[in-house]
Amino acid sequence: MSYMRMSDRIFPVITLLIIMSPVLLFAQHDLTLYNMGQVPQRIYLNPAFIPEQQAYVGLPFLSGIHGSIAYPFTYNNVLTRGADDSLNFEAQNFLDKVSKSSHVLFLTGFDILSVGSKIAKGRFYINFGIRERINENLYLPENLFYLLWYGNTASQIWGKSVNIAPSMNATVYDEWSFTFAGHAVKNKLTYGATVKYLSGRMNVTTKKSEFDFYTNPNTYDLQMKSDLDVQTSGINDISSYMDQGTSSLIFPANSGFAMDLGVNYQINDHFSVNASVLDLGFINWHSRTLEFVSHEPGKEFTYNGMSLHDFAGLFTDFSKYGTKILDSLKKLVHIDSVYGNNYRSNLPAQFNIGGTWSPNEKNHINLLLNGISWDHHFYPALSVSYFYNWTRHVGLTVSYNMFNRQFTNVGAGISLSTGPLQFYVVSDNVPGLIAYRTSNNTSVQFGINILVHGRQTKAPPPEAEPTLQPATEEPKTQ
Repeated sequence: MSYMRMSDRIFPVITLLIIMSPVLLFAQHDLTLYNMGQVPQRIYLNPAFIPEQQAYVGLPFLSGIHGSIAYPFTYNNVLTRGADDSLNFEAQNFLDKVSKSSHVLFLTGFDILSVGSKIAKGRFYINFGIRERINENLYLPENLFYLLWYGNTASQIWGKSVNIAPSMNATVYDEWSFTFAGHAVKNKLTYGATVKYLSGRMNVTTKKSEFDFYTNPNTYDLQMKSDLDVQTSGINDISSYMDQGTSSLIFPANSGFAMDLGVNYQINDHFSVNASVLDLGFINWHSRTLEFVSHEPGKEFTYNGMSLHDFAGLFTDFSKYGTKILDSLKKLVHIDSVYGNNYRSNLPAQFNIGGTWSPNEKNHINLLLNGISWDHHFYPALSVSYFYNWTRHVGLTVSYNMFNRQFTNVGAGISLSTGPLQFYVVSDNVPGLIAYRTSNNTSVQFGINILVHGRQTKAPPPEAEPTLQPATEEPKTQ
């Protein structure tokens, strides 16, 4: 373990966060896919959802690709077109939206390999998968935007002590999973569990994020104090990341474990209930770690401005204007860089509780409550969907979804099979794909599978109970 005062290495990290922030506007709840009965990949959302097919193989890198975008505002909220056809930024509208929701999520990934099969005449099911996953949670405090846009005299922060520190929790990792599922209670209950080995690639974990900012209304001095603790792995000197050996790239020295649990209970021929909890786990970070901590947490320092000579010097070379400003602040903001500290980060846990009413084998109406627990916050979602099992080769679904403070999300999905190939595509908000200027979220997910249907596509029937037969009288002999 080694220490050094804050150096220029911290600024590439800050720059990275700023550059990534427009990309981090994602949230993935997988609401519509959860009840698409013909798609094998929904076993990742509930390990008790045994696929209808006898077996399947996901086409490598193409069996499960998904991405979505969600943010507190819409395009039309913050950008308007003037009479001269110019675009205008509506700052106050932007600030109003951010003040209501400052958290942004990103949960996405793609399947590298996915394969599953029924065994023991259909009584059990096993599944193996390798997935690349990215989880990110970004918090952007509204007070920071008031300061950046209106300056320190903004009425919202003038004469007040406000926290302007953003925070970020992000993880890039590989997931190696094995699922075992089976039937019980005379096949009315299906259960499943997934164990996962996690191989971490990059991480940013914010343990403390406090930077109090106060403008003295009498002297106009800026009084600040910080208590920051940000742990990272793999982002220090990103340019050399690909220079590592092949073994280090495939299996980084950051290991973790996680588990998924799920159940599905068939109450009668028409009603069933289900539940799952996903990603209960952690990753231990050992490789290429770098931690940023306040040198003197809670100590107050004052910025009185700069001398006229120093101010004039800012304009001698405009190419270094920003660097000179940052250098002057570096003398006040005492942040230490600590190398070699090991630490642990937790995955965002997901929860699902659902129910299905099936008037017949083709029609299914579903209710799903979903939530993501992450960084001491809970992000809920609600979905009502209809799945039409047209044939064994065609499935259609539509859904109404509420999440991200938007209540106009209409989702849809389709799965098509021809021969052994299956193609599926699904979105939690189809209008958001079309009318993106009035929507604050958009999502799409698709994949290609190779299916083996077999003769038996349903759970094995329960064993018949033995019945007593009336004894027959033996004929009497004369």
